[in-house]
Amino acid sequence: MPGPKEKLADESEFDQAARIANKVLDYAHRYRSPPKPRAYEVWFTYLTGEDPALSARIESEIVKSNEVDLDTIDEIYADHFLQRRLSTGMTRIGDELDAGLRDTLSVVREGLGSSKRFLTSLQMARDKIATTPRDQDTKRTVMDLLELGREHANQTEVVSDELNKARAQVLALQRELHRLRDSAYLDHLTQISNRRHMDEVLAREIALAEVNGDPLSFALADLDLFKRLNDDHGHAIGDAVLKHFAALLRKNLKGQDTPARYGGEEFAVIFPKTALYGAARATDNIRKLFHETDFVLSRDRSSIGRLSVSFGVTQFLPGETMSHLMGRTDDLLYQAKRQGRNRVETDM
Repeated sequence: MPGPKEKLADESEFDQAARIANKVLDYAHRYRSPPKPRAYEVWFTYLTGEDPALSARIESEIVKSNEVDLDTIDEIYADHFLQRRLSTGMTRIGDELDAGLRDTLSVVREGLGSSKRFLTSLQMARDKIATTPRDQDTKRTVMDLLELGREHANQTEVVSDELNKARAQVLALQRELHRLRDSAYLDHLTQISNRRHMDEVLAREIALAEVNGDPLSFALADLDLFKRLNDDHGHAIGDAVLKHFAALLRKNLKGQDTPARYGGEEFAVIFPKTALYGAARATDNIRKLFHETDFVLSRDRSSIGRLSVSFGVTQFLPGETMSHLMGRTDDLLYQAKRQGRNRVETDM
């Protein structure tokens, strides 16, 4: 296994970067990574050793298949770069929100101070009227009071305008926060939940199932012979197939169900309040719909034939851990593969 993070004592930063850049191209070619900017950033970080978790993940992929394909590169990039930038974005937005709220509070305090001064003036005017026998003085006092009232009204209007502006800024920041939160939970290609969101939802549903005693089912799907499809027709076609399958999941599942891209050509579905039979029937329907699709190339209208998908489906057992549930489901998925693919395997 290669050992990243090597640097000569007399090597300049430019020379080091140039040397690593050459290695990046070598590693990308050796492990079949497309020479795209994301792949370059992933390999460059790996070779500098700046992110030990990324390095460990790369080495795991190399040991497992001696290949780091585009899907794996995209997953690593999302986990190790996009999330870090998302966190930075959240911090920035939080700072702006905090500053906006501070400004709003300052305006409110100023308005309160103006109100207190107005009340003090009213009290003084009242006292003056009570002790002044002359009509002219009374009129002057009333005029002074009216002028103070106008000033207070103007101040109140300024406060209202500033509060409205501050509220608009806060709402805009909230929208940005929601957008960033949603992007953190979505797979960028298929626009369904990513693995991180699936883990959170599954953990929550397991806890609810334990408390309420409701059934909970879980499914894993793997597109059959997907590597061959990519090799024969290219990643663009493979991506189109992945997006089509994700759309089938969205269209044919209930609103309470959560479809997710598990990784690569693997998908997962969480079925809350659903027993095994219902989940098996739903996944078999999706399997049939996917297999009935005749995929046609847009460039020449030629058909690439029918594709298939295999499912493993099981039901949560009270007291089991999330990893045990996922492990059982994964075993069923590979059983479906061994039994000839294009099938749903359950432990009924």
